[in-house]
Amino acid sequence: MKPIRNHIQVVLAPIVIAILMIGVTACQNPESGDGPDVSKRYKGMGNSTEMPEGEPYQLPDGIVAGEALPFVEADTFRCADLYPEDILGLSEGRVDLCIEFQNKKAFPIEVTLPPGLIVVSKNLKVQNGMLLERVTFEVPAQTRMFKPIGFACMNGNRSSAPYGDGYTIGPVTNVPPVLELLAFIADKDLHADTYLSGSVGGAIRNLGHDGKISNFNRSQLEKLPLKQSLR
Repeated sequence: MKPIRNHIQVVLAPIVIAILMIGVTACQNPESGDGPDVSKRYKGMGNSTEMPEGEPYQLPDGIVAGEALPFVEADTFRCADLYPEDILGLSEGRVDLCIEFQNKKAFPIEVTLPPGLIVVSKNLKVQNGMLLERVTFEVPAQTRMFKPIGFACMNGNRSSAPYGDGYTIGPVTNVPPVLELLAFIADKDLHADTYLSGSVGGAIRNLGHDGKISNFNRSQLEKLPLKQSLR
């Protein structure tokens, strides 16, 4: 079965790249909010090129994060057995990363990445990314593993993650309106309707550029269904 998967991967590669190129345009043109231009109000969001603001995030003792590369590029040698549908978190197809985690302890360690965690691009022309929902996984003892994780665009004026540009794990946002948004979607099913869930990333970019969520994105957010376990 392995050769079949690899063959499918080669066939799908141009399709995935095309989707990412569409994402570039989508990131660059957020649905405009109704407020004044505050595109540099929050560090690392909107048009700001400063280091994103937030609370420091620390991985569990014994876990070390290695390279964080765009999923498509890393796919050939790090996430080779994984496909876009394997991506953890809410993927917009624009800041999907393959991140290395190494467990240096002699026992398994559970890793939890919280909503609001930011990945910082090493290239100021490329999107920073924000995790929109909690991601949890276990790293086996004395093991190095790679996880594909999806993040939302934070900068409407920057391109999507291209080949060759790396990221570092940054802080967890402390921007009040973003925290309010994350609290609102905490009990929502972000995977039931991809059209509606796209409004979450749109809202992040609204806040970065306009300081408020657009009427359209707000109306879409209100339609998000509850998680299955809460219905």
